[in-house]
Amino acid sequence: MSAYLVTRDGQELGSFEIPQILAGLKTGFLQASDWGWREGMSGWEQLSEIVRTTQAPLTKTISSPLSAPVKRPAEVKLPDGLNPYAAPISNIQAATSSIVPPNVIKELTGTKPWVRLLSVLMWLGCSVFLVFIVINLVFGLRGGSTLIQSGAAGAGLAYMIGSTVGYCIMALLIIYPTMKLSKYASKIGRLADSRTFIDLAAALAEQRRFWKFYGILTLIYLSLAALFVGLVLAGVGMGSIPR
Repeated sequence: MSAYLVTRDGQELGSFEIPQILAGLKTGFLQASDWGWREGMSGWEQLSEIVRTTQAPLTKTISSPLSAPVKRPAEVKLPDGLNPYAAPISNIQAATSSIVPPNVIKELTGTKPWVRLLSVLMWLGCSVFLVFIVINLVFGLRGGSTLIQSGAAGAGLAYMIGSTVGYCIMALLIIYPTMKLSKYASKIGRLADSRTFIDLAAALAEQRRFWKFYGILTLIYLSLAALFVGLVLAGVGMGSIPR
């Protein structure tokens, strides 16, 4: 039995077999007014008409209703993961585990080139910091003998260590969100191919981690800025006190 292509308001909902259509109508994911079509049909028909024409009628009794049992139609097997007793909204993901609306995929794939560009630029930024670290170490070691002779070895060593640690911290602060952006772009590409809610959730999870990291980083920056302003104001206040 070939599957029916189902649409609503011009949006494709996916392909469903008759048992899946019945389950979708029962849960509320599909509506009787949705349109369906499959190969061999002359035109689109509403699901209510498709269900009516494809379901086998009850077998008529051949004698008295009390003497001969009525043959019931075969039991419809629900798709895996679908609970017939759950509320309609709880069955949406189970009934559509392989279907993501095309407009959602279109919007996400439209962001992929920009996400990829930003991640490449951030990787280049990480590379620049790594180059600075290497240069700092090389010139620091070469200039160590000169600093020792001039008696400024302690200050030179402190500067080299401090600047190297600073470059390492800045590189690390860029590497993590860059990895999340790269994974987000890859997940979008996988979603465009599979159109599953699992890949959609995976892509959004990478995006959530990216923005969560920058949210925490922003709070840290604001806290440090507030501390700096407080120290400056405290210093100005102490300097204005007459002695």
